[in-house]
Amino acid sequence: LIALTRLDGDPGAPAGIIARRQPIDLFRRRLVGVNLGLDPAEVARRVRESLTAVDLSEHIHMPPQQLSMGQRKRACLAGVLACEPQLIALDEPTANLDPNSTEQVEEMIRQFNNDNADLLFSSHLLAQVQRLAQYILFIDQGELKEKGPAGPFFSNPQTTSAKRYLHQELISE
Repeated sequence: LIALTRLDGDPGAPAGIIARRQPIDLFRRRLVGVNLGLDPAEVARRVRESLTAVDLSEHIHMPPQQLSMGQRKRACLAGVLACEPQLIALDEPTANLDPNSTEQVEEMIRQFNNDNADLLFSSHLLAQVQRLAQYILFIDQGELKEKGPAGPFFSNPQTTSAKRYLHQELISE
């Protein structure tokens, strides 16, 4: 499923993307500054604010390989936040995380939405999508089969493949 939490921003706005196997060392001050063309003071401000937003400010000087998987995901989110995007795309944002880290990442997703960032995320976790999504794009074998508000999608899917997926049946058509 592809889920949207909002999508009413400027289509030409900056976007941040976090993939499932994101490299863990993206959050370097030099790279953030170079990529955004910012002066060092602005980069430092954004680094501090984004690490605080994901509850990692005390780990600012820690090597990424010493962080837990959940902390690494949050560090990747911080790197995207530092870019101040209007659209954030997340591929399986809680894959391979323990329940506590999953809850932390979901709370960050809710906060991004409250901060007026549009979010696009993929997930196979139906309960997670029900908790977070406002709009659904249901894709089966590379083809968009259904789209619309999350509530009606879950309560009354229109396509056979969506019905089968929601009933956790294998789709092989």
